[in-house]
Amino acid sequence: MKKAISVLIAAALLLALLPTGVITTSAATASSGTCGADLTWTLEDGALHISGTGAMTSYSSTGPWGTSVKSVVIDSGVTSIGSYAFSGCTVLTDATVSGTVTSIGNYAFRNCSVLSNVTLNSGLTSIGGYAFSGCTGLLNITIPDSVTTVYEHAFSGCNKLDTVNNGIGLKTIGNYAYSDCTSLREINLPDGLTSMGSYAFSGDTALTSIWIPGTLAKIGDYAFSYCTNLSEVTLNEGLKTIGFYAFQNCECIKYIQLPESFRTFSLRTNYNNESGAFYGCESLTSICIPLGVTEIPREAFYGCRSLKTVTLPYSITSIGNNAFYDCEITDVYFTGDEVEWSGISISSGNQSLTSSAIHYEYEPGLMKGDMDGDGEITVGDALAALRIAAKLVAASEHDMQIGDVDGDGEITVGDALAILRVAAKLVVSL
Repeated sequence: MKKAISVLIAAALLLALLPTGVITTSAATASSGTCGADLTWTLEDGALHISGTGAMTSYSSTGPWGTSVKSVVIDSGVTSIGSYAFSGCTVLTDATVSGTVTSIGNYAFRNCSVLSNVTLNSGLTSIGGYAFSGCTGLLNITIPDSVTTVYEHAFSGCNKLDTVNNGIGLKTIGNYAYSDCTSLREINLPDGLTSMGSYAFSGDTALTSIWIPGTLAKIGDYAFSYCTNLSEVTLNEGLKTIGFYAFQNCECIKYIQLPESFRTFSLRTNYNNESGAFYGCESLTSICIPLGVTEIPREAFYGCRSLKTVTLPYSITSIGNNAFYDCEITDVYFTGDEVEWSGISISSGNQSLTSSAIHYEYEPGLMKGDMDGDGEITVGDALAALRIAAKLVAASEHDMQIGDVDGDGEITVGDALAILRVAAKLVVSL
């Protein structure tokens, strides 16, 4: 008995002298289990492997593997990723999703703060609400062509996300889907997109340009609000409605061309029926409202302090309170006559509009920059504008309508250079 006790004491002393890492525990061995009717998982040294066939179980918090997962590979045969499956896995860096997965559940990767490499394969059709929200280590993401829907908040708060490459199959972008992605510089919206939710890109302060496809009939409410560096917006034929406060405080937009298909500004009906579509776009210099629009609602261009020229069609019947409040309008080009102008109901707060010079019977079909009216913009047009800028020839009212590109009330060297850039194919349009 004494000998046995001596052996145990000796063994204990030897163990105490060993380095800490020599002792192995169950935490370092593989763990495993099931995560669906025909799915199994194994976790070894932080590497999670999910295999089998069918749908993954949806959870109310992180899956049974816990939050120590460093990488995950989801094999071919798995058809879905369950809700909350990897939510809060704060050491997860890599995720590979096979092409048999058709849906990623709500909150699936939420707050995986160091997740930086995500591989999504063709076959995926939807990305659930909040799926990657708060993934602050994510730098770029490629959405496969098979994806049709990115649900609400899917990538919201991914503040290091720089580039999003959307596939050609995307139809729907949900509310707040890419909101507060403050480093987002590039995102493409494919032809075929039909729905854009409220606040979809709100607060994306690094975004400088956006191209809206003609398949999108309405830009969502607040969609690009507080995109404070957004300067280039291309709207295509097919767009009919701009949501309320859609471009609120987009301080760098200087020019935006509304397509001929455009008809209405959405109203915030639960609060004074206001629009605020371009509220606070303080660099906007000119706007042309297309024929068919009947109303410019309350606060549509409120605080557009650089707005100098406004073109209005004879179809306009009413202009709401403060629609052009705090603007510096010098010229209004109206396609109707003086009688039709006097018939427009113009509410209070639009003194900048009503006190400006009104030019009646304006021809809206004229192309900005096409000084010679030949239907294209050439170097000759730029030279014609330059001659006017240099005071070599006087500008007619027609010249002003065509050559005053930035809408500041005069034709300058800057206007001539803008026309030259189009002629040289450096930019698509004025």
